[in-house]
Amino acid sequence: VNVSMGGRGENVVMLQKYLVEKGFLTLPAGVAYGYFGSLTKKAVMMYQESIGVTPTGYFGPLTRAKMSEKMKMMDGDTMMKKEGEMMKGDAMAQ
Repeated sequence: VNVSMGGRGENVVMLQKYLVEKGFLTLPAGVAYGYFGSLTKKAVMMYQESIGVTPTGYFGPLTRAKMSEKMKMMDGDTMMKKEGEMMKGDAMAQ
C-alpha cells in the first residue's frame, strides 16, 4: 500500500514503527502513531536515502521493494532456501 503526506491508518502505524525501530523517526511525547505528517515524511526521506532510493518522502513501490530486499538480506529467518524450496519465516516479508 502506498503511503504519503496526510495518510492515516494501520499502514502508517506499521511504517512509523519500522522507521522508529531503525532509528529514522522519533515521535515527540504525546504524538500518536497513525498520521503521516512532516516528521514521518522526513524520516521516509532519510530512509530512502540510506537504501539508495531518490528521497521523495513518498512510500511507494520503489521504496517497498528496496525495503523488502533489505529485510531479506538482513534477516536470515525471513527467506531460507532448503533443498531448492523457499520457506517463509517472517510475516513482515510478505
